[in-house]
Amino acid sequence: SGTRGLLVREVDPSGPAAGLILPGEVITGTVGAAGQRPVRAAADLSAVVGNAPNGVVSLLVLNRAGGRVVNIGLPR
Repeated sequence: SGTRGLLVREVDPSGPAAGLILPGEVITGTVGAAGQRPVRAAADLSAVVGNAPNGVVSLLVLNRAGGRVVNIGLPR
């Protein structure tokens, strides 16, 4: 398909992404004040989560139906 990103293999049912992101979807990037940034590996995602200024991470998520932005509130 040519899509690059981080394939979601599983989602912690008690974690902040539960019900928002599904296994099989692909996280292709993040959206923030600095614009869109690609996510190609787990380290890219970890860096964004670690630096979320307002406790929310906005992810670009792709599945067979198309793409969407998912806002995930992070635990404090």
